[in-house]
Amino acid sequence: FHVLLDLKSDAKIEIKCHQHSIIVECLNSDKTNLIVNHKSICSVPSCGEYLIVTEGNRLWLWINGQLQIDQAFEVHVNNSNYLSLNLTGNVSLNQLFLFSKAAIDVVYKNILDEELQTIQLESSRSAIVSQTLYDDLGRQAIVIKPTQIIVDDDKPLLAFQNDFIQNGFIHQNNNVWQTGKLIGTVNKFNPKDEGYCYSEVRYADNPL
Repeated sequence: FHVLLDLKSDAKIEIKCHQHSIIVECLNSDKTNLIVNHKSICSVPSCGEYLIVTEGNRLWLWINGQLQIDQAFEVHVNNSNYLSLNLTGNVSLNQLFLFSKAAIDVVYKNILDEELQTIQLESSRSAIVSQTLYDDLGRQAIVIKPTQIIVDDDKPLLAFQNDFIQNGFIHQNNNVWQTGKLIGTVNKFNPKDEGYCYSEVRYADNPL
């Protein structure tokens, strides 16, 4: 669901969503803490836009568009339809949206607003990843085929997958344009492709 919080002075909001407990508490005006499943995670803005997604024992939390949590927790409460909000102190909460079985797609772009990597959530441990590579003129050149990845509970799933393609920048040594073959975990999940799990656009030299 989608929450906008404004915590002032001594205040706390406790969210229980499915199997997870999320607490945002402001003990003073200078510091706001995020506590998830009784574990202190980090300091967070006292005013922000929150997006919370749960799947099984895994929890994702975005604050102001930044992914703060992407991990599985050891949780023992099995109640997949439970949601509660408990507000204490000076708390403003609005724009609350609830979704059930929502389709989650995450798109990462570069500073030119060009698509780099897309991740489509499948389950608490799996997702479909695709990636686009650009040549030295910034043109779309290589598209990696959609690939199912499976991660361990302690590994992020919807964060940018840095290891997916490790030779995708044209100024790297042994980049895919030089070798023709991809390096990265993409090969682990596409063993039969032997490093060639992509399509490529080759541009003719400008005759002018």
